[in-house]
Amino acid sequence: MFWLRLKQFLARSVSIPVWLLLLVAVIGVGVGGTFWLLGPGQRPWLEAIKDKDSVIVGLHIDPRKIPQTVLDQLPTLGDNAPLRNPNEVKTLAERCELYQSWATNPHLTFDDGVLAYWSKQGRPAWELELQFLSRRLVLEAAERAQARIPSPGDLSKWAERVYPILLKKAQEK
Repeated sequence: MFWLRLKQFLARSVSIPVWLLLLVAVIGVGVGGTFWLLGPGQRPWLEAIKDKDSVIVGLHIDPRKIPQTVLDQLPTLGDNAPLRNPNEVKTLAERCELYQSWATNPHLTFDDGVLAYWSKQGRPAWELELQFLSRRLVLEAAERAQARIPSPGDLSKWAERVYPILLKKAQEK
């Protein structure tokens, strides 16, 4: 029955433009959530996905689209000597802008307690810089989406999804 009605509808000359318009609308909405006739639906390479309560529940990561500005910030891998000096760790965190106040997640701004934690880790400078960059990028994605990250542990969890991608890009550098 459905096919008969569809065939009858398609037989009318007015139906073809209607079907084309519907097809374009469906495809346009499905491609990146934007209508492709109005312009390219460029999704950011890192996008926070939030639930109905605006809490981050996932990340969309497209390593092929990492902008050159991010790639330029990747550290050079090398010396594995542990970095324990709090002033040097603070310099790395400041370079990654982790001391700035975040509008959506102000509770995740670095402070002296966080600095002490990272100083005790004894990780190499390049690894700390990559960890800090991962956290900043997640925070920036959360800000764009206005998604809340409930705790530093949650920030760490999401940054651990970005870290291996950045590490691979740094190794290729």
